[in-house]
Amino acid sequence: MAMGFIKGAISGAIDAALSTNPVIAIAWGAIKGGVSEIREKRAAELIAFVEQHCAIEQFNDSNFVDGIVITFEAFIRERNDEKRRVIQNIFLGFASAEDKEVFELERLYETSKLISVSQLKAFAFFNEHKSIELLCDGKGKAFTHDRIEDLRSLATLGLVTIDLQIDVEAEDEMEGDEEDGAHSTGRLVPVMRKSEFVDITSFGTHFLRYINND
Repeated sequence: MAMGFIKGAISGAIDAALSTNPVIAIAWGAIKGGVSEIREKRAAELIAFVEQHCAIEQFNDSNFVDGIVITFEAFIRERNDEKRRVIQNIFLGFASAEDKEVFELERLYETSKLISVSQLKAFAFFNEHKSIELLCDGKGKAFTHDRIEDLRSLATLGLVTIDLQIDVEAEDEMEGDEEDGAHSTGRLVPVMRKSEFVDITSFGTHFLRYINND
């Protein structure tokens, strides 16, 4: 028997979509049967969210119904509150998309699953910049970004690309020391300058939209 959160037209449509889908039907039945209190709360939260933001007419679209099933599976498995909000935002983007078949719902949810909370916070730096310098060993400008590992690792998710820039400059060769007074030998020597940047990808720009849509 349906639980207390199955009481309206939309929640009934969600129940029907989940109950008849072979991928999720067993898990959904277990949740309705009270097997997992935590997942029951998440299910109730998601159903209330869909009821608030969607219309019953949308369930006439099979692509929308498929998206409900995919969203439910992603949402109830996610333990982190912040990442569940990202899933909700992605779903809103999907629900309002004109062409739901080409909307990258599965990829966006997979990314939300794989990204760590630490990476998520580092990725938010791209709200202000499309490119972020990670390190530089140039003369007079040597530094390393304090979130360098998190920012680098975003490349494995397809959110950024890494751009390593190496320049070779000619400088005067100096001899002596500061105490005795260094001076030029009159010869030029090559000096390598290395900088590393991370640049947000088009997919990263798409994903960032759902982090910010609170």
